[in-house]
Amino acid sequence: MPFRDRTAEFRTTGKSYQMKIRTTIPENTINDRHQMIQESIGFNQLSKKIGKDLGLTCTKMEKLTELAKRKSLFDDKVNEMEQLSRIVKQDITGLNKQIAQLQEYAKRRNSSRYQSQDHSKLVVVGLQSKLANVSKDFQTVLEVRTENMKQLRNRREMFSQMTPLSTNPMLPSSSNKNLLTMDNDQNNFNSVALDMDSLEQHRIHDQMTLLDETGNYLQARNNAMETIESNISELGQIFRQLASLVAEQGEMITRIDSNVEHASLNIDSAHHELIKYFNNIAKNRWLIIKYSQKMAIQISLPMIVGYSSVCTLITIAHAFAKKEQFYTAMIYLTTNNFSMCVLYIQIAVIIYLLYELVKKILFGSLRVEEVEHVYEHCWHAIMETCLTFTIFRDDFSAKHVVLFVLLLLVKSFHWLCENRVDYMERSPVITTTFHVRILTTLALLAMFDSYSCSDAFFNVISNGSSVYLIFGFEYAIMLVSNIHIFIKYLIHNHDARLTSPWANKSVYLLYAELFINTINVIIYSVFAYIMFKVQTIPLFALRPIYSSLRAFQKSFNDVIQSRRAIHAMNNLFHFATEEELSQMDAVCIICRDEMVIEDRPKKLPCGHIFHTTCLRTWFQFQRTCPTCRANVLTMSLPTTNSQGNNQNVNNRNDNQNGTNFENRPIINVNLPQNERIRVAFRINQIPQNNQNGNDTEGGSNNNQQPSSSPSNMHFQMPYGMPIFPMFTQAPPYPQMNPVSFPDPPDYSGLTDEELRQMEGDTRDAIIARIDALKNIHILLEAAVLQFDQYRNVQIVKEQMKEREEQLNEETHRNQEQQTDQIVENED
Repeated sequence: MPFRDRTAEFRTTGKSYQMKIRTTIPENTINDRHQMIQESIGFNQLSKKIGKDLGLTCTKMEKLTELAKRKSLFDDKVNEMEQLSRIVKQDITGLNKQIAQLQEYAKRRNSSRYQSQDHSKLVVVGLQSKLANVSKDFQTVLEVRTENMKQLRNRREMFSQMTPLSTNPMLPSSSNKNLLTMDNDQNNFNSVALDMDSLEQHRIHDQMTLLDETGNYLQARNNAMETIESNISELGQIFRQLASLVAEQGEMITRIDSNVEHASLNIDSAHHELIKYFNNIAKNRWLIIKYSQKMAIQISLPMIVGYSSVCTLITIAHAFAKKEQFYTAMIYLTTNNFSMCVLYIQIAVIIYLLYELVKKILFGSLRVEEVEHVYEHCWHAIMETCLTFTIFRDDFSAKHVVLFVLLLLVKSFHWLCENRVDYMERSPVITTTFHVRILTTLALLAMFDSYSCSDAFFNVISNGSSVYLIFGFEYAIMLVSNIHIFIKYLIHNHDARLTSPWANKSVYLLYAELFINTINVIIYSVFAYIMFKVQTIPLFALRPIYSSLRAFQKSFNDVIQSRRAIHAMNNLFHFATEEELSQMDAVCIICRDEMVIEDRPKKLPCGHIFHTTCLRTWFQFQRTCPTCRANVLTMSLPTTNSQGNNQNVNNRNDNQNGTNFENRPIINVNLPQNERIRVAFRINQIPQNNQNGNDTEGGSNNNQQPSSSPSNMHFQMPYGMPIFPMFTQAPPYPQMNPVSFPDPPDYSGLTDEELRQMEGDTRDAIIARIDALKNIHILLEAAVLQFDQYRNVQIVKEQMKEREEQLNEETHRNQEQQTDQIVENED
């Protein structure tokens, strides 16, 4: 590939660009820039020189360390060590001064860039740190040398105290004659005495010589110790300077830490906002999908029915026009893809219309709550069906698609039937048509479920494992659900026929739910085992299996906890005495009836007193005190009655002031929907005049009323207030009831300690606040519904007023016309 050298062109372009920059940049800026560059170069040269000197000093320190570590008595290079120590000391002092000058030079620089200033500070701090390390090593070497000198001194003192061999008075020195010669001489002179004077003089001379050498050595060591002490004092000054520098850097690090903490808080708040925004998007997405589905059904359903019918007629007419004979036309319709697509759409439309017709016959008009419930369940059912198709893709055919659609429709009938039976509990009027429809629906669903289950069973037995295995277990689960619905229908029907609340209703519902959940768990376990053996892991059944296990665990725990609470009530809680009843307001807040000693009321460990039957019904739902929400299973029995009496007196005072919310009917938003509605309906039947204690009729009728609730905060449901916020349509004008909201509590008479105790700082108090917010939310939505009712009433009144005005005008006009006609006739 040919190329061309364009180096000269590049250089020319670079020079022209430099000339442009010089012409555009002011001269002062250029001078400042040159000055900044020169200062930076000077700073770098000084720091480089200091670094080089530090390296040489480190080399000397290594040599000094080797000399100091020697412990030999005969190879001690004292002069070399002293000279090297003095040189290292001078180097450290000089380096300290040079670093100080470098720091002053860095401060005098006129650089306006924070990066260059930070770089200069980092360089100075690095050099100071390295010098501090060298100084510390030098101090360590001096300390090691001092220890070695002390050891040598001790060894010399130990050897100097011993008498040397050459000073033995019994032996002559080398300068004297030999002992044998002396013996011969003495024998010649016939003398047996030794020359003791010469030996003593020789010993004294040797000792004096040794003392002189020891004194010189000690003097040299004392001088070395003084030198080391002076070096250590100078190193102390250096370390004090380094400490001041470290303190300055510590302030900077503190500011950096505060900035980092501030940035961390900002990041956490931003993360929280992002999560909040994501949750809002997720909620709004599902709301938009449901709204789109609803709008599509309301707007485009007639158009779809009309278009599908027209397209089907056109397709059939085209087939007969093209083939002319019935048989050939049918073959053409079943082999042409476009014709089959049109026919499938028409079949789907016909199935949906039949579904709507059957739904209208069996259930009539649906409420908004029931429609939303069906939509929520349909979403999960459709997803599970899609996962089922992935497992049985080999058996996928048009017949199986029709069977899955039929299964989905039958499931929707079960959901509607369950909602309609739950509606029995909160509906004040149950008509005969309602009973006929419910019983007919339950009978038809039971027959269809049993037939489909048996058909799927025989199909699996004859043809082996196939998609019919899923149909069999699905219809078995629906048959069990149908039995549960029928049991609830019988219980609600029996309760509706009674004039007073049925105390054992909650017990039967609880055990029925446990029984049904146990059967569901067994069926799902068998189904999962068979699917895992013959096919694979049933992914489509994981959600219902998990839901059934959780429901079984919850119902089992409820039964166990309720039995434990009732056992504790029967065996641990003692009966209240007449004195205890006289010291408190003897009104049971559960049933609103007066407590007498003949009823043998029970006293809880917290000091509150209730009817035994009321507590038994209460413990079916909750294991806490209805007044103070203390757990009765974990509370210890009180040793004295003073605490309970004080609490009863406070309870009585609160009741007299009208500020005790525990003595009002309560509704728990965490209860199941049917139980919450039943409690609310019973509350609406309770008389409202509680101030005078005239509760005889209401208390006798509601003696077995089960109050609610796992929540710690509760509220009074006003008489006539709507119960659930999901009713978006206001009732018509003739059905509106009067509204009476509870009086706000008065806490002005409480002390600071009582307010703090009321506020609480435990997990139960926090849960109570959350439940209180839920209750406030329900009250607000109920108030909104009441305002909607008022608005509808106002609209009706305005319409009636306008209609009356129109009638009056028409009447007046007719009278005028009649008068005119009479006048004309007379004329």
